[in-house]
Amino acid sequence: ECIVRQSTGDRLLVNPQRAVETASVLAARTTAAFFPAYVLIGLLFLAALMDSAISGGALRAALQITGDLVLILVQFAVPVLVALLLYSSYRRAGREEMISDAAERARSVLFSWHVLHRVLPVFAFVVFLASFVHFKMRIPELGGFEWDDAFHEMDKVLFGGQTAFELLAPVYEFPLLVSVLDKMYSLWIPGIFAFWCWVAYDARLPMALRQQYLVATVATWTLGGIVLATVFGSVGPCFFGDIHAGQPDPFAGLVDKLRAINDSYPLVALPVQQGLLDAFRHPGVDVVGGISAMPSMHNAQAAIFVLTALRLNRWLVLGTTLFGGVIVSGSIILGWHYAVDSLAGLVIALVVWHASGFLLKRFQPAG
Repeated sequence: ECIVRQSTGDRLLVNPQRAVETASVLAARTTAAFFPAYVLIGLLFLAALMDSAISGGALRAALQITGDLVLILVQFAVPVLVALLLYSSYRRAGREEMISDAAERARSVLFSWHVLHRVLPVFAFVVFLASFVHFKMRIPELGGFEWDDAFHEMDKVLFGGQTAFELLAPVYEFPLLVSVLDKMYSLWIPGIFAFWCWVAYDARLPMALRQQYLVATVATWTLGGIVLATVFGSVGPCFFGDIHAGQPDPFAGLVDKLRAINDSYPLVALPVQQGLLDAFRHPGVDVVGGISAMPSMHNAQAAIFVLTALRLNRWLVLGTTLFGGVIVSGSIILGWHYAVDSLAGLVIALVVWHASGFLLKRFQPAG
């Protein structure tokens, strides 16, 4: 048994040796279940490595920047993890034994072979994101940006002759609201990393769901964010005037409104957009950027959050749905995406999610 009962009372303590053995088995099972996702990430990285060797690119810089970003996120996560460990030890062993129990459990993880299984999900996330950024930066050379006019016209058809930006024009009369939306929108990358780690490490979640989440995320980003983004290359409203400089800019008013709001309430979106534009204009092996609007991976990932939550509980469904609403509205109000980008992202996420579930259940059943 992993749990033993003290002879002096009813308090439950961990049998350290048995706990390590059990944790090792669970970690190995998790790695085996995540193997399909790791294979997809490995293939994507191999393709990025080969493309970088043949045609050049910023894969090395992307790995460096992605690794640095994840290290920053991990630094924020460590105090939370320590607090959770102490709380768990308090519940498990009581106040007197809390510190020693927590130290023993931490030692059993850090100094046992299965720590490699613990590191794998974070390492896979770094490799996956860096490979994605590499190919995103290659879109101008591989496919170009020829679809902005078409997507702009599609938006007008959807909204009766107006663009989504024009339809939402009253929102810009509330600069503080736009600023709050901007800050919430900027939580997307930390949110993805936190959700990824939660699914990868929380053994209480159904293994099949954890497996499906990772596979669907990698497949959606690969199909939508690389393949379709290259075929249907577009820059989005915020970059329209800069990249299609020879054409009238239908989104000049949107950019002006955002700049005016930025004077009173500094926005995260504007310096990020400027950085991406600078990287586009001055590409190099040490410069990381990547501009792509169709389909929206922001909205696709938000949809995958909701689809995962639907298999768990209604409160998580509510939270992920609200977050998805912020992402959809923010992507339009902040000029990142056309409305059709959002719709395409949602559709791709749904298709890939259900296809992943079907294939995993048929060929790779998870325990």
